[in-house]
Amino acid sequence: MEADRPLTRKDLEPLLTRKEFHSTFDRVLDAKLELKFKEKLEPIHRAIGRLALDQIKIREIMATKDDFNEVKADLRKVLGAVDSLTLEVRTYRRESVSIPATLDQHGLQLRNHEARLSRLEGSPPSP
Repeated sequence: MEADRPLTRKDLEPLLTRKEFHSTFDRVLDAKLELKFKEKLEPIHRAIGRLALDQIKIREIMATKDDFNEVKADLRKVLGAVDSLTLEVRTYRRESVSIPATLDQHGLQLRNHEARLSRLEGSPPSP
């Protein structure tokens, strides 16, 4: 191509048309933007993934806590029953000590009473 001659249509044919230029430019720009966004979004995606894992862990901990609270409630019921049983055992133990002592005392009084009656019946009436 000579510098002093004017351009012809044939000279311009190998060049891109305006529409082709815009299309190519848009594809290149989109590719560069996509690469840039991927670079910027990748840490965000990793952070979201970590947050999701943390949320799962928290749910597991809460479920474990709920199970623990249920076990605590059951344990309270059992301890309440044990306390009640302990009170009954103490009452029976107290009674097992006091009732025989009371019966022994009554038996002794009855023997003394019989002896008094025998003495009273055997002695002459008082004037």
